[in-house]
Amino acid sequence: LELLRLSARDHSMIRDCLEMFKILLNVSLKSVLTSSGAVGAISLPLSLDDAKNTAFTVELLEDICSNAIHIGAQLVFEAITEMSKKMQEEMPFFSLIQCLINEETPGGTKALCLSLINQLIDSIDSLEERFRIRTEFMRMEFNNILDQLKMDPNTSELIHMECELFEEETKNDSEDMRCRFERSKIIKRISPSGDGNLAVTVVTDCMQTSCSIEITPDTTVGNIKQQIVDQFKIAKPEDYGIVSPADDSKEETWLNEADIFAECSLSPEQMGSIEFRMIPWEITVALPNGSKKRFATDPNITCDQVLSQILAISSLPEADYCLMLGNKVLQEAKTLERCLTNVKSRKDLKICERPYRLRVVLGDDAWQMMEFNPDTQISDVFKQIAQHVGRTFGTENFQLVMESPDLEAPVPLEDEKLMRDYISSDNCSLRFVSRNITDDDEEEEEECNIWEEPADCESNITFDKKGKENSIQNIETATLNKLVERVTSPEEYDVDFVNVFVMMYRAFTTEEKLWQKLVERFRVPDSFSPAVKQKIQVRVCIFVKNWVEKAGGDLHEKTRRSIMDFLKSDLAEDSFKLMRQAIQSRLENPKAHEDPVVSGKPPVPYLPRNITTTLSLDDIEELEIARQLTLQSFAIYKKIRPTEFFKAAW
Repeated sequence: LELLRLSARDHSMIRDCLEMFKILLNVSLKSVLTSSGAVGAISLPLSLDDAKNTAFTVELLEDICSNAIHIGAQLVFEAITEMSKKMQEEMPFFSLIQCLINEETPGGTKALCLSLINQLIDSIDSLEERFRIRTEFMRMEFNNILDQLKMDPNTSELIHMECELFEEETKNDSEDMRCRFERSKIIKRISPSGDGNLAVTVVTDCMQTSCSIEITPDTTVGNIKQQIVDQFKIAKPEDYGIVSPADDSKEETWLNEADIFAECSLSPEQMGSIEFRMIPWEITVALPNGSKKRFATDPNITCDQVLSQILAISSLPEADYCLMLGNKVLQEAKTLERCLTNVKSRKDLKICERPYRLRVVLGDDAWQMMEFNPDTQISDVFKQIAQHVGRTFGTENFQLVMESPDLEAPVPLEDEKLMRDYISSDNCSLRFVSRNITDDDEEEEEECNIWEEPADCESNITFDKKGKENSIQNIETATLNKLVERVTSPEEYDVDFVNVFVMMYRAFTTEEKLWQKLVERFRVPDSFSPAVKQKIQVRVCIFVKNWVEKAGGDLHEKTRRSIMDFLKSDLAEDSFKLMRQAIQSRLENPKAHEDPVVSGKPPVPYLPRNITTTLSLDDIEELEIARQLTLQSFAIYKKIRPTEFFKAAW
C-alpha cells in the first residue's frame, strides 16, 4: 500500500535507480543475474502508476532476456510472478497488458513489451505450463489487444512480427496439446435428463477440449453457446456455433441458437456428442480453366483436404495441383483458418500446377531446396535465387544449368525460356556456373558466403578439449565465417567474447572483410522463419553498433561510407529505425579514446636533502629518476592503441 502512495520525487528516485541498473547491465550482465533480488528490484516499477518508469522497466527486462538467453527470461518470469504475489495481484502479467493498452506508451516500448512476453513464455520448458500461461493471457483479452495493434495503421513492422510470433507459437502449443488427447477420450456421451450436466467438445483455432455445461429443460442452444464463450473468453463468438456431428443416421446439423436444446430432435447419444466450433466458411476458388467454384467448408480442415474436395467436383486435366493464395503455396498440413487471415482472402484462392521443388547447388557442399513456378522465365529465376540466399547472381557473369541423373551432361538454360521448357521432374537440380572461366583452375577459391558455410566440423571450428562443452568460450580455432556467426548468434551470446573479437579481429582479417561478412550475415535467406531472421538481424545490428562505438574514429572512410549506405538500404524499414539512428549517431559522432585513469595516491617523492643550484643526477635517488622519466614518457605511451601490439609489432 505504501508503494501505491509514492510522490513525484519518489518516482524520480526510482527512475535514477533504473538508470543505474541499465549501466550495470551494459557493464556486467552476469553480476546483475547472480545478485540476489536484482531482477526483482528491476521488475518492481511494473506495478507502479508511472508510465515512464514502466516503459523503462520493460526495456531493461527485455534487454536481460535478449542478452542472457533462457536463463535471463526465467529470472524475469520468477521476478514478475513473485512481485505480483507481494502486490496481491490476481493476474501476474496484468501490468504488461496495461503497458500495451496504454495510449501514452510509445510504439517502441510496445514492441519491447511484446518481445518480453514472447521470451518469457518461450523460456518455460513444460508444455502444460506454457499452455496455462497463454490461457491466462487469453482471459485478459490478449487476442483483442493483438487485433487492435495489427489494425492500427501506425503500428510498426516489428510489432506485427511479435504479434504474429505470439499467435503462431500459441497455435503450435495448442496443436501439441491436441496430440496428447485423442478425441475419443475427450468426448463424454451423457443424457441431458441424467445429472443435469452436458459434455460439450470445444474446438477453436488454438485448443480442443471438453467442458461441462449445466442445462435445464428450458435451456436454449444460445444459452449453451454463451456459457462456453464466457468460460473460454472467445474473442469472436459470432464465428462459432453449436453442431451435431454427422453419424450413420444423419448428416452434420447446425443448431439454431433460438431453439430449446431439448426440442432439437436429437437422441440422448447425439445430445452428448455436440460440438462448439467455427461456422463453415464460404470460399471461392479460381480454377486453371478460368472458372470459379464457390462452396462452404470447415475452416479447421487442412488445405490438402480442401484441394481434394475441389478436385472431386471439378473436371480438370491430369496434373499435379496445389492450393495457392496469390503467389504463395498454402502448406498442405495447415488449416484454412491459419492460412486465411481475413475475409477477403477467402475469395482469392486459386488452384495452380504445383511449383517445381528443386535443389539449387551454390557450391561444392552448399545447396538449398527452392520452389519455382512452371511459367517462370529463366531470367527471373536468377533474381528469385539471389533474393532467397542473399547473394547477387548477374546473368552477365553466371549461367544457370540443369543437372539430372537422366542427362549425360548439364543443360544450359536460356534466359528467355520458361522453367516448364526444361524441367520434367523434381529429380532435376540447378547449378550456377561462371561465364568467365579462367585457365588458373588451381587458384584457391575465395572464401564462401557465410550462409554456405558447412555445419560445425573440424575443418571450420575446433574447441579446447579441456573445456566441458563446445561453447563460445572454448573456441580454439575457427574460420572467419564461424567467428562472425558466433558473435551474432541469437542463441549463444557472450559479452566478453564479443569485446575480445572487436579488439583482435585485425590480427587475422581486414576491416573491409569483416564488414562484408556482417552484411552477408544480416541478409538472412528467406528459408529461415521470420522470428529467427529477425533475431539474427537484431544481433548483427547490435554488434555493428558496438563495433562502431569502440572503433571510434579508427574506421576507414571507405568502411564508414559502406555502413552509411547499408543503413539507407537494408535498415530503411521502420522496424529498424531505433537501431539505424543509434549506429548513425555513433558514426557521425565517433567516441574519442579515453585516457587511462590512475587511481590511488601517488607515492611520496624522494627529494634530495640539500637542493642547490649545483644539483646533479648523483644527488637524486635512482627510483625517483625512473618515476620522473616515466611521467614524462606517459604522454606518448597513452596514445598507443591495443591493436598496435598485434603480431609483436614492437
